[in-house]
Formats: sequence, structure tokens, C-alpha cells
Amino acid sequence: MVSLKFFITLVLRRRKHPGKHLSIYLDYEETIMHSMTNRSHHLLFLAIGAIVLIGFGRPNVAHASWSSEGHAAGAQCGSSGVNDNAVVVGNCTPANATGPLIAWVAPNGVEELLAPLASGQSCSAAGVTDGNVVIGSCLDANNASFAVTWPVSSPNSITVLQSLPGLLGLGADVSTGATSFDQNGVIGGESVSATGNSTAVIWLNGSSTAVAVSNRNDNCGIADINNSNVNGAPSVALDCPNASGTTTAYIAQVTGGLLGTGLLGAYAKTPLPVPSGSSNCVVVAVNDNVQALGTCYFPGGSPQAAFWPSVSSAPILLSGGGLPDGTRTAGAFLNNNDDVVVQYQDTSGKTQSAFWDTNAALLYLILPVSGGTRTAATGLADNGTVILNSEDGNQQVQGTKWTVGSGTVAYGDYGGGLESVTTSISQSGNYTAGDGEGSAENENALVTSN
Repeated sequence: MVSLKFFITLVLRRRKHPGKHLSIYLDYEETIMHSMTNRSHHLLFLAIGAIVLIGFGRPNVAHASWSSEGHAAGAQCGSSGVNDNAVVVGNCTPANATGPLIAWVAPNGVEELLAPLASGQSCSAAGVTDGNVVIGSCLDANNASFAVTWPVSSPNSITVLQSLPGLLGLGADVSTGATSFDQNGVIGGESVSATGNSTAVIWLNGSSTAVAVSNRNDNCGIADINNSNVNGAPSVALDCPNASGTTTAYIAQVTGGLLGTGLLGAYAKTPLPVPSGSSNCVVVAVNDNVQALGTCYFPGGSPQAAFWPSVSSAPILLSGGGLPDGTRTAGAFLNNNDDVVVQYQDTSGKTQSAFWDTNAALLYLILPVSGGTRTAATGLADNGTVILNSEDGNQQVQGTKWTVGSGTVAYGDYGGGLESVTTSISQSGNYTAGDGEGSAENENALVTSN
């Protein structure tokens, strides 16, 4: 399961732009901090007393090493995804100020351009499955944005993920966007009407036909999809606006028959239970065990992380009060071994990160690199490796990784540059993608093995 956290309908959803590393880090942090007022989570000394803070994740001075994917696709490049085959995808800007954003794939360490929908129009690559399918978005000749895919083996072959049709050919939606995908090739996203209202949809593996997950034009958004199928399709985590002006968190699953076979299979939404005293919850992830991660909000109080052991179970709430100096928390990632990465805001307003082993009920605080004061997690693999960006003692951003056994390890700078950031980690944790500024102050898309 992969959530395309910053990928919307056009080209720059994942990040502001490949080329401003410090601002990328700060933009990410601001997003996390802002989201804590509307979504947030983390964990610690539960009301039930089940979670134990066992120690701090120590910083480590050892460095891994980055490799660049080159600049065949443009002058300033950034990565957006990596799979367990070491295939990296990303985007480059050209040397001139007016050219389109160029999407690329690097199956062998060299960028190969991905075909656009129309000549001179921008495309963005946002992720790549372990089945070697690239997911992204492109503008067509009329400046309408559509979710698209490319096979890694044939980067000139582009497939448009179609919008929902209208009734009797009337009122068809006019654009699509991808927000997540699983490793089976199912893509989750939205189909957008001419009035700007959206419907949550998926596209099954190998199909460009949209399948509705939510009601038409209800503006539900897909937060995540998992890799384990129920009646031929994955479980989908949804956040939907409600009549009270807040959000309802759902898990949608196919009922009534096998989806895609004409046997009346269709998605049905189940609301995740809301704890007593909470106004509402949001969901950010669902794993292959159909366990969910999100945040619940309490009028007059701080938001709390919520972990749902099952779709019907009451959530385990994780109060910020248990964290050292923690005032509010924001949840980030959930893997298929039920591990969670959380972020919290300390009393000085800085972002910090923590790792929660939900099976052992243990919490590890993740320390910055030596001399640093803050961290922001950017990914979690199934092997428990966390990737993050940390400010160092010179207030420069360093891409790092963290594990329970090794603590925080900096990937280091690239080519004489001063900063690097992590952007993606493969499902198993074998590879990390990132960006780094070289000595000539050009932006490089990077990859390293873990």
C-alpha cells in the first residue's frame, strides 16, 4: 500500500517543486503541524496503561551513500518514488523557465523520459509499483488533468485512467487524479465533475475504467488502499465530509459479489468507530490486516492518534501527554506488521518523530542527527525502517533513516552539496529515494540501498 501524499490532479502535489530542499522540508513540516489541528496522532502511556516508552532512538554518525539518477530528463530533478526492484521515478524541470515539467523513470540508474499526453504539456510521476508500473498525472491538450500510468519497460506507452461516465452519455466527469496504489496494481484516486465535485474511485490492475468507491460527487477522498483483496478488490480508507461540517472516516470493502465480474459486487462503506467525547476522526492508512490509523478530535482538547485493531473495534487512543514535551501529535505511517510512525509537536513548536510497535506496545522516540533539533518522517517500510528528514547543527536538512537496532543514520550529502532529503522508501525497505543539492547547486534525484 502506498499513499501518494502530496499528489493531486496535476503535477506538483507531492512537493512544491524539485529544487528547493530547505523549503521542501519546511513546507512538509508546516503541513504536518497544520494537520494536527485537523488530523494528528501518536502514542504513549495509554489510558489503559499498555504502552511503554522504552528509550530514545539514538543518533548515529555512520553514513549510507547516495547515487544520482543523472539529468537526462532536465536540469533540476527530484525523485518521488522507488520500488523493491530499485526502479526510481521522479520529475525534472528544464533549463528554461517556460518548459513543462518532465516525468521520468530510471530502471537502471539513468533517467528515461515518460511520454506526455500532449506535446509541450506537463506530466508528473508520483510512484511506481513492485510490478513496474509508474503512476502519475498529465495535462492533456485542453489543460485537463488526468491520472495516467506507464509501464517501466515501455516509457513511451501512456494509459489514461478514465473518469466516471454520465447517465446515458450525459454529465460525464472531466478529470481524474491518483492518490494511492497497492502492489497488486490497483490505483485509488478521484473522478472530478465539471463543477469540481469529486467521487472516490479505484482502477483495477490493468484497467483504465473507474470503479466508484463512494457516492457520486460526495467529495470523499481516498487516504490509502491495502494489498489484501476482499471479493476481488482491496480495502479502501476514506475520509468523507459530513453534514456537521467535519469528516467521517470509513473503510470501504466490496460486498455482494466479485468486483469487475458483473456479479453485482460493489463497494460499501463502514464508518470507523468514534470514541466517547470525540467530535470526529480521520483515517490516514489501512494495512493488509485491515487495521487503520488516524486521528480523533476532542472539543476543547488536543487531537489524539487512533489505531483501530479492526474495522469494528473501538480505537486505541494515544495521548500526547505521554511524550516528553509533547503538546499535540500527528500520525504519519502504518505498515503491514502493525508498526506506526507518528509525529508530535513539542512545547517549542518543533516537529519530532516516534515509532510505535503496536504488537509489543513499545514506543521509541526518534532523535535528530547530531546537533539537530527536529525531525519529520517521510516513510515507513514493512521491515520497520523509517526514513525522515532531520535538521542538523548547522540548520541544514539531512536525509536519514532510523531502525530500532541502529537508531538514526544519516544518508549524507551528495556531490559536495550541503543538504539532502528523503522522499520515498520501497515496500520492503530495501531502497530509499531522495533529493540532494550538488556542489554546483543543481538538484539531483538520488537513490541508495538500505
